[in-house]
Amino acid sequence: MAPEDEKEMTLVAHKRLIAGLWLACCAALPAAVATPETWNFDIYTTGQPAYWTSPTAVDPTADWYVASWEITLLEVTLKPPFFPQFTIDITDQIPPEDRVGIDTALGPAPIIVFQDHVRYPPPPDPVGFECDLELGLNATGHGYMNMTNVVLGTVVYQGITMQVKKVRIAGTVTAEAFHGSTVLGDLNCDYAVDFDDINSFVLALSGFIAYHDVYPTCNWLNADCNQDGVVDFADIDAFIAALTR
Repeated sequence: MAPEDEKEMTLVAHKRLIAGLWLACCAALPAAVATPETWNFDIYTTGQPAYWTSPTAVDPTADWYVASWEITLLEVTLKPPFFPQFTIDITDQIPPEDRVGIDTALGPAPIIVFQDHVRYPPPPDPVGFECDLELGLNATGHGYMNMTNVVLGTVVYQGITMQVKKVRIAGTVTAEAFHGSTVLGDLNCDYAVDFDDINSFVLALSGFIAYHDVYPTCNWLNADCNQDGVVDFADIDAFIAALTR
């Protein structure tokens, strides 16, 4: 073998060795541990749109995010006929499962973690309060809440129809930004899809909260193997296909 050929083979071998070591290191890297940011929000409306933005931000370039929220106060100000208006606390009328929430979303920012049309009371009763509510992170990683398309109507309180004059909502939002594997099927954060992911994939099918409790720095959305936006049993075939690859 000519010296030039030996030199070329040695160079190729070194390149392969370096590439193998790099891949091995990547596979051993855990997802970056995020430092959560918790913000207090307190917004109200007297019929106009209301907006809140957090004073600090999380990393807007993260691979994925986990956001949770809790409503700690819901107040309404009512105006009865012929008497001054007054404010009541109706926080306890919110179902417990609606006072708190947690969700995850792929980065980078901006992302939306909650978006819904809120109406109280529900039809066919007349509108007492109605709005579009949105919670998320903007392009700079700041948390935000928007209350738009607000309608204040009437409610029956203690048998008297009263005008809703003001609605106030307060609570907390916590956001965490993560860097790590976004490989579909990688549910144990080792940057590979293999039989070691089976148990964690089964756990992911049981829901985000159960999975996040065991793998707090792993990307639950890696279980969305058919990329339809949800994690459910429809992802099983796509996960099996990822294993065979």
